[in-house]
This record gives sequence, structure tokens and C-alpha cells, in this order.
Amino acid sequence: MVLPKSLFGQYYFRVKADFSIKEKNAEGQQQLVLGKVYFDKNTDKLIYDIAFPERETWVIHDTMLYKFGPDKNVLEKKAVPNFSSHSFFSLLLANKLKTFGLEDQNNYSISDVETDQNLVITTWSPGAQLKKVFGDVLVAQRNKQLTGLVIKNAEGRVVSKQNFDVYEIVSGLHCPTELTQVNFISDGTKTYKVTNFENIVIDDLEEDAMYDYLLPR
Repeated sequence: MVLPKSLFGQYYFRVKADFSIKEKNAEGQQQLVLGKVYFDKNTDKLIYDIAFPERETWVIHDTMLYKFGPDKNVLEKKAVPNFSSHSFFSLLLANKLKTFGLEDQNNYSISDVETDQNLVITTWSPGAQLKKVFGDVLVAQRNKQLTGLVIKNAEGRVVSKQNFDVYEIVSGLHCPTELTQVNFISDGTKTYKVTNFENIVIDDLEEDAMYDYLLPR
């Protein structure tokens, strides 16, 4: 007899939320994007149903990004970096966000651990084969909850900082509701992005068509 996974621990497979993204580029120009986001681990599709500034639906699946208009007509189709189980929403549903999934990466290992009062900062370093391309990742935790992430390049320069500022518990999961990211450009400039999530729903059993958005062949 096959026992349900729920007997061994909760299996989360879907998340949706209202989102807002405020971005500021290196030239100081600002942009606001509002909508809903959907993710299903089984279909491995990430869907942004955008309401503002224009009605569009973006679907990321495998190595492709599709942009659809209000009438589901294809506006754009392009290749993107591989969308994998290491994505933010996958890690959230797997309850592995606290280390950003690095404990499951065979090519990363802990090289240093520092403590500052109730903050624990762990440095994860890439293996020999990756050191030519990637640098260290610093993960900050407070009470075993991810609060910060610093990503360096192979030369040791910081290329990205992320803060996970606010959390709420939804269906037993600790869900970040405010993420702040700063990207450091090689010319010395910076870009900023603040993402907020509201009305988070875990394992929604409705809107199947949205979670498995139909893609063109």
C-alpha cells in the first residue's frame, strides 16, 4: 500500500499571490508592476498575470519566456536561463528557503560561519570547477529564517544583495512578503527592486487553467 505523502510531512505544490514590483534602474528611472503570480511545481510553470502598467501574461517554462496579450496572442517568445527547482517559489514550497537551497547543491559547501548576536552568516563557496565562473554566496539567518543573501562573482566582487524583510506564516510555511534587491553593475552603478506579496494562497485547488497556462507548440 502506498501511503500519502502527508503522513510523512506536508507536500506543498502550489502558490499564488498578489504582487507589486517597484524598480529603479541605474539612470534613476522608476517602474511599477502590479498583478498576480502563480507557480505549480508539477507543471513547472511560473506565471505573472500583469494588470499594470499594461495587461499582459508572462509565462516562464523550462528555458523559454512567453509574453501574451489580453487576447492570449503571443507578443514575444525568447530564451531565458534555465528555470529550475532552485527558483524562489520552488524553494519556498520545499521549505528550503532558509539556506536558499544551497544545502542540496553538491557543487557548493560551507567555508565559513560567523555569528553577530542573533544573526548567523554562513558563507557557501563553489567547488573547484565552478570557481572560474561563480563566487561565494553569503546567507544570513535569524532564528533559522533567511534574512539576507549576498552573491559574489568569481573575482570576489558583490554583484547582488537581497533582504527578506517581512514574513508571514501561511498554511504552516514562512512566506516572505517583502524582498529588497540591489544589483551592482560593473560600471559602478546600481539597480533597485522591491517586491511585495499579499493574499498568499498555498495549494489552491482552483484556477487549474492558470497554473497550467496553455503554451503554443
